[in-house]
Amino acid sequence: DHAFILKMQDTVKAAVDEVRFSQVIDQMREAAEAKITGDIPEVVELTSRKLKFTKDESSGILNHLIRDGDFSLYGLANAVTKHSQDRSGSSRIFRSYSESEALEPDQCRSRKEINLRNTP
Repeated sequence: DHAFILKMQDTVKAAVDEVRFSQVIDQMREAAEAKITGDIPEVVELTSRKLKFTKDESSGILNHLIRDGDFSLYGLANAVTKHSQDRSGSSRIFRSYSESEALEPDQCRSRKEINLRNTP
């Protein structure tokens, strides 16, 4: 029956959307807990290099990160977002970051290496 199939499609879509939403929330929680304990400017520089940001963009991101004081991976993501909002025509910054896996703590090996290398 066609109505039953439509109802099944709606149920599956809702379940998938709910699962994806939960995954994003979990990623955000992990990112908030992933503290940057090493050299903050070096972490921003490595992230900028990975995502092909310019030196000016990297500097703006670092300024936002320091100003906001949230030295976590989530704080870094917010700094990228804020910097892209400050600059007209900088949707490339936000798009580049959001298309990457940079918010996923497991993908940030370079950040972890810096933290380990710079921890007393």
